[in-house]
Amino acid sequence: MSRLISGIAIALALGAFCRPAAAQTVPPASTTDSSSSTPSTAEPVMLPAVTVTGVRDSGSYTVPNASSATRTDTPLIEIPQSIQVLPRTLLDDQDSHTLADALVNVSGVTPTKPEEVLFAAPIVRGFPAEIYQDGLPMYGATQTANDPTSLVGTERVEVVKGPTSTLYGGGLGSPLGGLINVVSKQPEADPGGFVAFRTGSFSTMDRYADLNSP
Repeated sequence: MSRLISGIAIALALGAFCRPAAAQTVPPASTTDSSSSTPSTAEPVMLPAVTVTGVRDSGSYTVPNASSATRTDTPLIEIPQSIQVLPRTLLDDQDSHTLADALVNVSGVTPTKPEEVLFAAPIVRGFPAEIYQDGLPMYGATQTANDPTSLVGTERVEVVKGPTSTLYGGGLGSPLGGLINVVSKQPEADPGGFVAFRTGSFSTMDRYADLNSP
């Protein structure tokens, strides 16, 4: 009887001793949250297509044709001569108001100051160049009709480099270095125009207008 009581006491003692150890047992690794280490298997999200539309600007710095060298509207690639064209888009973007302002874009050309235009011509490749209006010479006294100090009514400026006396002859002298042809604007289908006024130092005033009637 005493042995049975002793065994029960030992069993109870062992049970009381083992319970804290069971409470401190770490759960198996298989039951831990492994979402942080497992790669996501979610399906990719397909975004709707994005369509971008635009309108091409009508203005361009590239001019495919010129009329100064051949007196006809000829593609530049077919003219065996160096020609640089300054379109109206470039003149407007640079806010050029005089021929001298426009000619700074042409290589090999030394522009003439507006106040010297009646006494000295622009220099093209080291020689004085002649100014033409729509293919007609404006040398000498008739140069004032060209009004080279203003670009009002000008569509583009074409600079022909190299000897051109075989096509244009000579005015005060054969244009050995080249010539400058100022091309006038053509009437447009829609009416429009503008009036402007500029002023500056030394009592400088400049009034100009551009009106278009279909």
